[in-house]
Amino acid sequence: MDLHTLGRSAASTAPRPRHSGWARWVGLCAGLGLLTAAMPAQAGEGNLFFEDGASLLQGYSVMGGAFVEGGGGELSGWKYDHPLRPTGYGFRYYERNGFITGTIAAIAIAVGGGMAAAGPKRVETWESGGYRYTRTTYYSPAEKAAMAAATSAAAAGAFGSANQSFDLEIYTRQMGGNSEGWRVNGMLFGVPFADGHGMFDMGFGYAKVVSAIGESGKYLISNYHYLGMPMRLSYAFGPFVTYAHFEWNWLGHSDSTEYNGKNNQNQGTVNGKPVASALTEINTTGFPWRFGVQAALISRLYLEAALVTPNLTSGSFGGHATIGARF
Repeated sequence: MDLHTLGRSAASTAPRPRHSGWARWVGLCAGLGLLTAAMPAQAGEGNLFFEDGASLLQGYSVMGGAFVEGGGGELSGWKYDHPLRPTGYGFRYYERNGFITGTIAAIAIAVGGGMAAAGPKRVETWESGGYRYTRTTYYSPAEKAAMAAATSAAAAGAFGSANQSFDLEIYTRQMGGNSEGWRVNGMLFGVPFADGHGMFDMGFGYAKVVSAIGESGKYLISNYHYLGMPMRLSYAFGPFVTYAHFEWNWLGHSDSTEYNGKNNQNQGTVNGKPVASALTEINTTGFPWRFGVQAALISRLYLEAALVTPNLTSGSFGGHATIGARF
């Protein structure tokens, strides 16, 4: 392992200044603030300064912005008590009551239904007289038409599902952080309650994020994997929306070292020369939670802050914050 190229910058002999990532993020936030201040406010939504929190749940909203994540969240070495904690910066696209999640689900249903109709209905195999026979029965034209109609109805229902949302986070080291990858959560089903002030969402999600950080001869590579079902319980209080977000990570139940494992190395190289090091590479999952609050100022500036933990019983905590422009 060449520590000089570890994570492209984590173990470089000329590391990036610690403040550079924060400086870029603050600069981007300032730019977004100026942009939203110059945009006209949306009429009829809350007062002049704060938007009504219930409208963030019930109304159509699209946000593009930047986020920062750090501390002892799921990207860290929390599972193995590693002291290094990466910081992730990136870009975020969030859509509420839009069409992206429904479109993805509708395409998946249409493709799956088409493949099922084109495939065999039944395959029978038997042996007789020393020979093996196979008989394949396909769906009749009438059965294919019925399956196509059912698939079309299911796809239309998914596309038009009420209260859906889509959340994409792209981690990049170009902003000065330690992480690279992406996370996506598509909430396909939403159930409102409390006269529209509350919402329970659930859907599907996937993430793959690689973090690399090095300090004082210690190095950490964290490979985070997520495939599962996100669930979110939200409630609007005045201009704020509070929420508890849980990601049921099916990979967290796996015994495979591809998703849950640790590898220590005590020797590395810098510019081709052997050096003593303490390199830990982990493949990690988790069952992360976020407890946060959302708000929209002057109808255009989106703000969100959350406390994150990779597992409720881990005792490890971090933070996540987003600032963006609403359209």
